[in-house]
Amino acid sequence: MISSIIKEDIEKEIIPEFNQFLEKLGGKTILITGGNGLIPSYLVDTFIINNKRLKNPSKLIIINKNQPNRFSRLSHILNDENTKFIVQDVGKPFNISEKVDIIIHAASRANPTAFLADPLDTIDANVNGVRTLLEYAKNNPVEEFLF
Repeated sequence: MISSIIKEDIEKEIIPEFNQFLEKLGGKTILITGGNGLIPSYLVDTFIINNKRLKNPSKLIIINKNQPNRFSRLSHILNDENTKFIVQDVGKPFNISEKVDIIIHAASRANPTAFLADPLDTIDANVNGVRTLLEYAKNNPVEEFLF
């Protein structure tokens, strides 16, 4: 469920500040990796709330290593008609039937304890994840790529 603090922050601060950019996302398909993480989930919430203002909402494709469920950070959008979840390791090749306009790669371990416990997995998400996404973008031209 979205926190009332995050929702208020998005509605009163982020959307007014970035209104021109957010309006341009209408009708775009946005691929976000690591969507359950702190920063990417904030982006997802921003896009979801922004969609309510748009005549032609954005489509979100969220690649996450773990299956989202009712306890997940993004549980409030599990049934959102403009959102699709793909359970996938971002470092492995994938197929998406929709045309993707924007890729936001935000999958990575963000916890220092996790870095120390499994540093290779952290590196893998960053290096192989970028490689896989760039390969996808090369074969399926996208408008923007953000890492």
